[in-house]
Amino acid sequence: MKAQLSSKNTRLDVYVEDKDGNVADIEMQTTDTKSVINYDERDEKTIIRELPLRTRYYQNIIGTITENIFLNVKAADKADDEELAAFLRYVNGQSATTSFTRMLDKEATRIKNNDDWRLKAMTLDMEIQDMKKREREKGKQERTLEIAKAMLADGMEISKVAKLTNLSVKEVTALA
Repeated sequence: MKAQLSSKNTRLDVYVEDKDGNVADIEMQTTDTKSVINYDERDEKTIIRELPLRTRYYQNIIGTITENIFLNVKAADKADDEELAAFLRYVNGQSATTSFTRMLDKEATRIKNNDDWRLKAMTLDMEIQDMKKREREKGKQERTLEIAKAMLADGMEISKVAKLTNLSVKEVTALA
């Protein structure tokens, strides 16, 4: 898979490929006050519209036949399998209680404490923030140029347009 900075902050949490070429993509998704939520008036169930779209996005990246399994960490007490219940509780922030969740916790701690990994993650985050900043600045510049064009179309003098938009006279002249 080719990760790109322009891929909207997308990162796979876990990407595994076995010897037969089967791929598993394990994603951790959370909801908070900013999540896109729709209340279905017919049965008053909460539908998180973001999750199916994200799932489709990852399927397209991987490009294989897929099977989706959704696990809700808030429903750990409803799981018939105790290992699954322990995993869901662990992912939901509770202590590791089984050999599997203790192994996960140990590995997660090892990775978090790995200076090289932390440096790469921080560097990527900084690059993403820089890219977003450049995109915002580009958008502001494009809006400024549109406003300048509109001012010129209304007959405003080039020097006045330059002063009001903080563009140079040369830039405004090129728009005229």
